[in-house]
Amino acid sequence: MPPVVFARSSDRQEGPPTLPLGADAAVLAPRAQRSSRVSQVTRHTRRTTTSMAAEILGFSREISGHMMNMMGQMQAQTQNQLDQSQNQINQILAQTEIQRLDAKERERAAEEASKKEKRLRKLRP
Repeated sequence: MPPVVFARSSDRQEGPPTLPLGADAAVLAPRAQRSSRVSQVTRHTRRTTTSMAAEILGFSREISGHMMNMMGQMQAQTQNQLDQSQNQINQILAQTEIQRLDAKERERAAEEASKKEKRLRKLRP
């Protein structure tokens, strides 16, 4: 039997690279290539999914924009209708005030005429 010789680390020759502590060779080994058809389908599916998501996002943004425009138009129409209603109310109030003042003036004129007639009666024998 040949004698056992222990080599020092400085005496070690360069050999194949060693794995770091705790590394597993299976994890560090390159993966086997899938078939090209599966890779193409996977890439196509990812691309399709991504483009569909982008289209859905674009569509939802467009719908949101249209809804915001519609809401703005509806708000403007509602404000316009409110302004028209307020103008009609103001006109009715103004007409009512005019009619009230006219009625008050007629009442005052009637009282004046009544007083005048009473004075004339007192003056006649």
